[in-house]
Amino acid sequence: MDLLREQALRSGFMIVHALAGLLILSGSAVAAPVEDVPKLTRNALYAKGRLAKRTCTAKKGLTAASTEKYIKDVVACLDKVWGTKKTPVDIDHTPGDDRGKTFAGVALGGIMVFLQQDWIDAEPEYEYVIFNVLARTHGEVIMVRAGIQKAFFDMDHRADQKELDRRYSLQTVCLGGASNKALGRPLKTSLKGNERRWFARGYKAGGPGACNTWTVPSSRVS
Repeated sequence: MDLLREQALRSGFMIVHALAGLLILSGSAVAAPVEDVPKLTRNALYAKGRLAKRTCTAKKGLTAASTEKYIKDVVACLDKVWGTKKTPVDIDHTPGDDRGKTFAGVALGGIMVFLQQDWIDAEPEYEYVIFNVLARTHGEVIMVRAGIQKAFFDMDHRADQKELDRRYSLQTVCLGGASNKALGRPLKTSLKGNERRWFARGYKAGGPGACNTWTVPSSRVS
């Protein structure tokens, strides 16, 4: 896990995690909706059917130890739903950002959580918020393994960096919604606007087939 932490802290973890919205890339211009990038627009991930339904018994407590166990248990449940290999999870208690809030993201294909008191103290009725962060972060792991992240990084973002970042971010949200459905969880989210709509879209589909954000009109990702 030391390598995962080193990658997160020294190699632009906040940049690798697309939700930060700070990507600065170069190359040849690309229009939106995305065209001529088959690894994005026609990725085999979208041909995967509905995810197999699973149960998840992860329970969140109010201590650091129980919260750490909860995080790892949730990721294990997500791995089972997606039928994928075990996702490395590294949990660190140093601040992940300057707000003193928990931050979760992807580094080296694994998940790193900078666990802070806000998640530890979260009462059971707010467990769904933490779960959804983990589900969308795991969704990004799926995108890494499908080659979507690399194809995204290889694009030129000068044409419309903000929109391309949103397309990437909304795909993680959609995949998180699909995971919620497969695990038999209610359609519950604190997201608003298009984020809520893409979460619900993934939830309704119960799989990644509905999560191709690259080919939809700009109005769908605004």
